[in-house]
Amino acid sequence: MDIQGYEYNILLGAKELLSRRKIQYIQFEFDEPNIENRIFFKEFWELLRGKYDIYHSLYNGLIKVENYHYSLENYSCMNYLAIRK
Repeated sequence: MDIQGYEYNILLGAKELLSRRKIQYIQFEFDEPNIENRIFFKEFWELLRGKYDIYHSLYNGLIKVENYHYSLENYSCMNYLAIRK
């Protein structure tokens, strides 16, 4: 998803599908528009953890996000991939 800061809202709308494990992969952007919508990465983490493994999607591959940390609140166009466990 690349919908200019509304990625989290889309996931909230799909909460039932997420809880029923109907979505296997979620790709989302986390960047400057999230500031306007007052969305933190922690909200994505809280919604997806336990059900999904979350990875930074980088040019040279994926790096798993093992734990939430405040340093993840980076609004410089970060791409993530969540893979259902």
